Amino acid sequence: MIEPADTLRAEHETMQGLLSVLDGMAARLRSDVPVPREDLADVMTVIVEFADRCHHAKEEDVLFPALASASPQVGAEIARRLTSDHQAFRKIAASLRESVPRAGRSRVARDQLGKLLSTYARVLREHVEIEEQTLLPEFERAMEFAARQRIAEEFERLEREDVGLGMHEAYDAIVRRLGETYAE
Repeated sequence: MIEPADTLRAEHETMQGLLSVLDGMAARLRSDVPVPREDLADVMTVIVEFADRCHHAKEEDVLFPALASASPQVGAEIARRLTSDHQAFRKIAASLRESVPRAGRSRVARDQLGKLLSTYARVLREHVEIEEQTLLPEFERAMEFAARQRIAEEFERLEREDVGLGMHEAYDAIVRRLGETYAE
């Protein structure tokens, strides 16, 4: 069994790479340097498919309910806070989707997209830090082995049925490729 906390930590590593890419793209756009549409499409794929449909879904659908049950005060409060963050990410992602097609049209549009990318990166950076420093330690403290095992099985099921086997590697490869160009 791969411990659920270890799965999430591995996903955070990919997100750290994504943060560097977002920062680099945002800096270019704010300096009025265009970013190829294909690269913007790839980063949106990672944001929507990996960060939200894979990582956040595991937390919201599996981990948070289990943690709130095992730790009704501390765990439930952490889950509420992080779910609120996930909702904010979805709103920013929707704004990004609307801004990407306009980015090639004007300096103002590129600057707006750069600001949105910076905002997403800032909020995600804070979010990952909270998960690493608060969520995962509380999860490891509160969850018994049998519960962690059930959660690990559910994570595997979500990967298989909702995300697709091998997609982590594909998202990680996108982040690494983009990182060669944009990571600061």
